[in-house]
Amino acid sequence: MNVRVSGNPRREVGRIWTREAIVTGIVWLLANWILDLIVLVGLLGMALLDYAAQIGLRYLVIPAMVIAAGIVADEI
Repeated sequence: MNVRVSGNPRREVGRIWTREAIVTGIVWLLANWILDLIVLVGLLGMALLDYAAQIGLRYLVIPAMVIAAGIVADEI
């Protein structure tokens, strides 16, 4: 969505995709970690170190991909 600011028709407002991507990536990461800790560690009794090694660290890919997409969207 491009919104024009009066006075300078070339200036666009609303191109903050990188910031939005950072927030979205962090929220998704935390949501996944919290839900997994409740279910896998809390209910199923998986060891915290096993969880971190097998699953938890892989979730770091989520914000990396979302932030990369936000950077690309800002460049377009």
